[in-house]
Amino acid sequence: MDTNHVSELLRDREPLASRFRRHGPHAFVLVTQVLGELYGGAFGGTRRQENLDKLDRLLEDVGVEPYGQEHAERYGMIAALLRHSGRPIGAVDIQLAAMAMSLDLTVLSGDKHFGYIPDLRVENWLI
Repeated sequence: MDTNHVSELLRDREPLASRFRRHGPHAFVLVTQVLGELYGGAFGGTRRQENLDKLDRLLEDVGVEPYGQEHAERYGMIAALLRHSGRPIGAVDIQLAAMAMSLDLTVLSGDKHFGYIPDLRVENWLI
């Protein structure tokens, strides 16, 4: 899940929250980079403890996937492809895409730039 989806899930926004419950929380993983963005938002917000508590509750049910060498290699391939096509995107999003492709997962995101990455499966549950 990309940060935009997790943020909305932590706010219990529909239709995302219903779909998440329907699939069961153990059907989802976070990558460590997205988790870092979420912690950055929680620590930087005005409701720090409330947001940290929500994130901790989510982490009880959702797995966190560590970043490894296979993902780094895939990252390099994707970054080079995007750079050569004139469509670079942020490093965290490339890392998310690399991990999803390596693990044969679908990325949940509202960001259209994931469409620049061939063979990446993306769904937007925010609409």
